[in-house]
Amino acid sequence: MSQQIYIHPVNDYEETDGGKLCFLWSFLFGPFYFAFRGNWDWFMISICLGIITVGISPFIIPFFARKINRTHLLRKGFKQC
Repeated sequence: MSQQIYIHPVNDYEETDGGKLCFLWSFLFGPFYFAFRGNWDWFMISICLGIITVGISPFIIPFFARKINRTHLLRKGFKQC
């Protein structure tokens, strides 16, 4: 499955869910990937989880990064094309 495109109904702004490389970018850049995507909630959550789990969570969170991005976009009001 390739990238899914999401369009905001008010201003027609297009955004993607990150596609297949979402895992790689999230693994390489950790919490900063979520900050780049504008998902500040998961930026803070991933930093806190990284501290609490003593560095184990950065190896687990990338598996869920694409779903996290999709949920974030849908909560912001984007509609999937």
